[in-house]
Amino acid sequence: MHAFVLGYHAPEDSIECLASLIDLPGIDQLYYLDNGSTPEELAQVRAAFPDLDVLRFVDNVGYSGAFNGAVAHCIRNGADWVLAANNDLIFDREAMIRMLDAAGRDPEAGILVPKIYYHDAPEQIWSAGFAQRVFPPTIIHRKTAGPEAGEFDLEERVDFLPLCTALVSAEAVKKIGLLDPTFFFYCEDTDYSKRMRDAGYSLRYVPDSKVWHKSPKVGADKRGKDHFWHHYGRSERIFCRKYPSVYPGIQMWLHLAYLHARTVYEGGWSGLSVFRKSLKEGREAEMLPIPNWDDPSVKLPELI
Repeated sequence: MHAFVLGYHAPEDSIECLASLIDLPGIDQLYYLDNGSTPEELAQVRAAFPDLDVLRFVDNVGYSGAFNGAVAHCIRNGADWVLAANNDLIFDREAMIRMLDAAGRDPEAGILVPKIYYHDAPEQIWSAGFAQRVFPPTIIHRKTAGPEAGEFDLEERVDFLPLCTALVSAEAVKKIGLLDPTFFFYCEDTDYSKRMRDAGYSLRYVPDSKVWHKSPKVGADKRGKDHFWHHYGRSERIFCRKYPSVYPGIQMWLHLAYLHARTVYEGGWSGLSVFRKSLKEGREAEMLPIPNWDDPSVKLPELI
């Protein structure tokens, strides 16, 4: 099994994440993938791990581009499973073994994810996979409002899951392809989840595998920045175009109404202005072809 940590700026986070994965049981090859950080930031990570294999995109290619390039690199080098991890995560020592054991129990598994806690509230669950909420209709994290109390202790299949960290089957990738590059950031995870399930693979949540996520502090101000609201609106609209069956009929309009309300609440009127423009962009965006791991069009990172 190969693993990569995706870093964009924040070298201190990358170093801490890599430290939790170095020599982790179950990982045969570990990479640091730098996605357009400054040379000085990259140098900090290399100084901390001088023997680590480093992959690099000189310019930021977005999450989908970085994921696709790294996964393609790993599969081309013989990986049967690939762990993708953002650099704002800390892994338990048995995290990988637990997920690999779960993969052995579910031969249809295409992606597996751990139980993800808040780093600043280490007993509170940030994500136990995703669930589709009936009203207002949307796809949300399964999480807890405080310390966990056994709500998500069952290993099970879920309908959608996050890709901030995920163990992905190379066999499944070879069948369904990589991430849809139409999504630069946001919704690429729900899109990939849908494609996996449509191809007959399962999405497995593994609660015995534990990770801590450095999301914004619990209770902190959630007001977003323009780049987030831009990609949020654009990607949500593209997802709705691709999968009208997820929000059929009036649910589509209720979903869009909910997105507007959330944007005003979290991003204010300035966020709403950006969001509304991005909805139009997503409605008109060209739908790009989905590449596979051996597609010559896939931009591969440089091994440095």
